[in-house]
Amino acid sequence: MKRILVAVVVLSLWLECFGERSVAAESHVQDDRKPDASSTDRENNPFAPYEFLIGEWDVKSEIDESPMAVQRVRWGPNRSYIWYAVALLTDGREEPHLEGMLVWNGVHKNLDMLFVMDLKSGRVQEQGTMSVQADGSLVRNITGVYSPGCIHRASRR
Repeated sequence: MKRILVAVVVLSLWLECFGERSVAAESHVQDDRKPDASSTDRENNPFAPYEFLIGEWDVKSEIDESPMAVQRVRWGPNRSYIWYAVALLTDGREEPHLEGMLVWNGVHKNLDMLFVMDLKSGRVQEQGTMSVQADGSLVRNITGVYSPGCIHRASRR
């Protein structure tokens, strides 16, 4: 359970970091005879506002700058979804911890997200949505789901 809490904190810190990043917004008067270029781009590439997430990110402690985790965000085949994974760093070793995907929801015009947070049994997950607001802020609306009977005890030396 302690590892799950750490993963949630790491994920929250990472998203908080990128939540401050704004997506450029243009204000202009739309001509009714000609489609708005930014709307057309969003229709052709609904993932455009989320492209800044793609990459590999090192998560470091705010206390001593020591590495805590590595996050990898990449495209699924043909940019059909975004794959997301976090590995915690323990004694310089990566330990896979969280994995999931972000999928475009054309009805709600946001991303649906589903992350497995317990890669040993798959009984803990985070599900919800991610969206970019008009001001460029990134918003997550999530629910953590814990399956009863999922207790992990870890002994450390």
